[in-house]
Amino acid sequence: KQWYQRRVRGIDEKESPRVMKSHNHYIHLNVPEDFKQLRVIHVMRNPKDVLCSLYHHCLSHAPAFDYQGTFEEFVGHFMKGHVAAGNYWDFNLGFLENKEGYNILY
Repeated sequence: KQWYQRRVRGIDEKESPRVMKSHNHYIHLNVPEDFKQLRVIHVMRNPKDVLCSLYHHCLSHAPAFDYQGTFEEFVGHFMKGHVAAGNYWDFNLGFLENKEGYNILY
């Protein structure tokens, strides 16, 4: 199921404003027409902050990520987009281009 199908179950019963968070890439939004009125707040963190945070996340969850390298090596992986979260710049570019015309606040 799409993320919004799992998240919106019972949302009509919740008080407004209703908030959902996601780490999905823009291409995975796939919002159907009846959800097009939603408003999206896209937060772009400083890439240096993302890099450090992701590095420590990978180390602290070693069984899941199996990363054993140095920070310097991780920088290279991050710059190439060879990390679990994918390419930082491509991730943000999808939201900045906003090809589907969603109501996005940056």
